[in-house]
Formats: sequence, C-alpha cells, structure tokens
Amino acid sequence: MRLRDMLEHLAGAPLADYEDFATRTEPFRAGKGETLFSQGQHHPHAYFLRQGLVKLCYVTHSGTERTKSLVHEGQLFASLGSMRPEAVCSFSAIALEPVEGERFPLGAFLERLEKNLQWERIGRKFFQELAFSKERREHQLLVLSASERYEQVIRERPELLQRLSQAELARWIGITPVALSRIRGRRSRSPKQERKRQS
Repeated sequence: MRLRDMLEHLAGAPLADYEDFATRTEPFRAGKGETLFSQGQHHPHAYFLRQGLVKLCYVTHSGTERTKSLVHEGQLFASLGSMRPEAVCSFSAIALEPVEGERFPLGAFLERLEKNLQWERIGRKFFQELAFSKERREHQLLVLSASERYEQVIRERPELLQRLSQAELARWIGITPVALSRIRGRRSRSPKQERKRQS
C-alpha cells in the first residue's frame, strides 16, 4: 500500500490536491536496529510505513525500555508532542526489520486538516484510530495478566512470533524474557503434566 492509497481510503474518495501534498513528502529507508527518531529529540515529522516493522518505545531514567506500540505495514506514526515548536518526542522509533516508506512534516499535514473537509475527515479517522489503539494497549497492560497478553498475541497477531526476537516479544507483552520462557513452558505442557508438576 502507498501513502496515497491509505490517505484516500481514510478520505473515502480521491484527493484532488494530493500531488501538492506529495511535494512535501520524501522517501525513507532504515536498516534493522536503526533509530528513526529519539526520545527527547524535536522531530516534527510523521511516517508512513510501506514495509517492515517499527517499535515505539520509552526508556526510563534507569535505562529500562518499555515498548509502547508496534507499527507494521500500512500504518502512520509520529510523536504528536513534536507538533509544538518547543516540544520534543516522548518516545523513540526503532526499526525491528529493514523498513521503508514515506515521511512528511506534521505541519504540512495539520495545515490541510484545517482548510479542507477531505483532509479533516482523514485527520478525524487517524486520531480516532490512535485513541482506540492507546486505549486497547492500556487495557492490555493494566487489566490482562502476562499469560493473557501472550495468548492474545497468539490469537490476534501470530505473525509477531516469527517477526520478533524473544526479548522484543517479552518487551511487547511487558515482561522479562525469563518470564516469557516460563509462560511458553507452561503452555507447552499438557494439563495432566501441569497438574502433576504442581502436586
């Protein structure tokens, strides 16, 4: 999927002024492990991911990394804090695979939201989806157990089991790699074996 396809899907119709907007976009590529933007950096750009997988993550004062989101093909992402001139990114974006796509200034996007009904619809749908994803992630971390979060990955995003290392999968679930190994071990044992082990 191209950026234009995704935007026109959100708009529900072809964008008459897309070619003008396209002059503000530029292609990007990054290798596995490369940082697209960093926590604490002023980086007022949005990204459209055409290929690859990106993690959005926080780093605590003690150096612990917390994965906020995983972005896959066909999705937009940005640190909205950088929309303001004096603000900085509150999280980092790091490629988990070789990635490519397009990026554009957040300002160019916001200008169109204020002046054009088609773009206003795009913005409304984009921010609604962002809010829904945030609420869903909060529910995962605050309500579900680690085992339930792992089962949810298997049920809803099984491709992550192949695309993520054990360390990255553990960060996404919100546990340590050791805890993830224990969950996998318990899951692989039959109920009879588990009862015998616990007796």
